[in-house]
Amino acid sequence: MHVNTYYDLLTAFRLEGCPICRLVRLAVDSYLDSLDYEFINDAKVRKDLVVSFGFCKDHAEQWFERPRLLATCILYRDVVAYLGYHLHLKRRELFEKRSSRGWNRRLRSSLENIRRLIKSKPVCPVCDFQQEEEHKYLSALLQGFEDESFEEAYMKSHGLCLLHLFLGLDIAAEDSSVSILLIDKALMEQRKHMDLVVQCLQSQSYNSVAAYTPKSSEIYSIVQHLCGDPRLDRKPQIHCEKNTLA
Repeated sequence: MHVNTYYDLLTAFRLEGCPICRLVRLAVDSYLDSLDYEFINDAKVRKDLVVSFGFCKDHAEQWFERPRLLATCILYRDVVAYLGYHLHLKRRELFEKRSSRGWNRRLRSSLENIRRLIKSKPVCPVCDFQQEEEHKYLSALLQGFEDESFEEAYMKSHGLCLLHLFLGLDIAAEDSSVSILLIDKALMEQRKHMDLVVQCLQSQSYNSVAAYTPKSSEIYSIVQHLCGDPRLDRKPQIHCEKNTLA
């Protein structure tokens, strides 16, 4: 395991949320910065982004968290041109077939070709990078359990989100001791989550619109932890009011 990766994980253990989500998010941020400042003019990098019609929804949102107007214009000029080329190609094909027999059948076939083009487009390159980073950090996490102090630090953390828990169990494969450790930590968090949800339910009422408690943000954190929210630096905008019912 790389020394920096080891200490990055130890640092992430002390912070809120899934440590893998946090580290992967930082890695993707850095990757997007490199695209912005350097690689957007690299022909191969831009081609990979163009044939995938740009970023996926999640990474487009992450891309726009910082002002990147010039790089966005350079990239999406090519994306829009690429899309236009395929649409014009299909439009011409439709007109050529319009006057021939079996028009309805041919129309359905052409439209299906367009759907296949969209469905079969390459995966967002940032998604590929993210998966590589997830595997790197999860592998380092599992390897780190050989160190007793590392294992102890992990057990004091918030543990893994469900996605990274299942990926970690998959990577651990036949190593039952590591798998049991991951499951034991997940059960610890599950028990805390259940206690918190029960406490919150006891303070709620379907008859009151203002039935919020200070626990509301913690409930959000449970959902965030289970889902694996990459936006760990954001806090939920929850307006808490006192429950006026007895």
